[in-house]
Amino acid sequence: MIKGQAFLHGERDGGHAYPLCGAVVMKLAIFGSSLTSAYANGATTFFQGLCRALHRQGWEVCFWEETSWPSRRNTRIDWAGGITVRFYHREEPLSPLLSSLAPYRVILKFTACGSRDQEIEEGLLARRLPHQILLWVDGDAPVLLPPVLQDPAHYWWRLVPRFDGVLLLAGGARAGEEYRRLGAQRVYFSASGVDPHAFAPQPPDPSWACDLLFVGNHLPDRMAQVKRLFFAVAEQRRRYRFLLAGAGWKGVSLPPNVRYPGSIPPAQLPTLYSSARLVLNLTRTGMARYGYAPSSRLFEAAACGACILTDSWEGLTDYFCPPREIRIVHTPDQVCQLLDRLTPAECQKIGEAARQRVLRDHTFTQRVRVIEQVVEEIGGLERRTR
Repeated sequence: MIKGQAFLHGERDGGHAYPLCGAVVMKLAIFGSSLTSAYANGATTFFQGLCRALHRQGWEVCFWEETSWPSRRNTRIDWAGGITVRFYHREEPLSPLLSSLAPYRVILKFTACGSRDQEIEEGLLARRLPHQILLWVDGDAPVLLPPVLQDPAHYWWRLVPRFDGVLLLAGGARAGEEYRRLGAQRVYFSASGVDPHAFAPQPPDPSWACDLLFVGNHLPDRMAQVKRLFFAVAEQRRRYRFLLAGAGWKGVSLPPNVRYPGSIPPAQLPTLYSSARLVLNLTRTGMARYGYAPSSRLFEAAACGACILTDSWEGLTDYFCPPREIRIVHTPDQVCQLLDRLTPAECQKIGEAARQRVLRDHTFTQRVRVIEQVVEEIGGLERRTR
């Protein structure tokens, strides 16, 4: 049985009902892309928010990330008050790293987190201890699954069934069924989220004032949407100001009324979102095809009170209620019409509704409770089968 959307948000009350995190501090390790570098890595704010929320809920967290810098080989730093970051070099032996994981109760291995994914996953399985729960976490299933399913020799067919469960952050029931085809023992659903301590409305910065903002790295499978719903709109509405932020756009021909300040550090994103009249959210083609694919940036913009225009995909209404909390656009004309017609008061009302929805349902506190529910269920199943 595939766990359904009941595991999407977790409990909404302020209490903590999980014996896993009672008087005993539980240790949790994460293998992800990066906690410390956000350049061209949209997942950094996700990992930062998740780790902070885990720490606030009583977990002792260690985040492992790959580095290409020889000076960081086999080093560790304390990050954000009690969260440890361990670096491993792409060429160093993994045996000491894997041996150091013995005290950890829960290990979250994210997909596509470096050049040594298979080596790490095989090592975790080979050295796992009886008390450990290994979770395979996939935030890019709609992009990663299709080539795997077409290749019967792909190593995922061997490894996925040996993990205690798969936690999906995107792709919905379709991705869940496909992981079942790969042999996943259990499949659970969650989503990205936002840290409301890091993303909240800020005083606008006049230097970033614009009528329509798009924040996103240059990705081939999103380029058609950017051209159609952002660049084409800028061409049709020359009197408006457009701002593009993200990595990889240098050298791309832009309409004259589109400014490109480059990649914006995460700490400045709340001010950027607060300085735009409207914010455009565009989804990668593969993610939209599967649906249930809200990005971290969607939640972050909403947490800042932005009035968001978004493309449409299955499951969107599970996260926001259009048109009250968000506006859906399918064509350049629809974007133009909203630019022309939405008043400042209407934008503020929509943005505030989106912000309240995010604070209620989509913070990392809710996402941590999902992880705790998953761990509690798997731990209970293990105890009953011993």
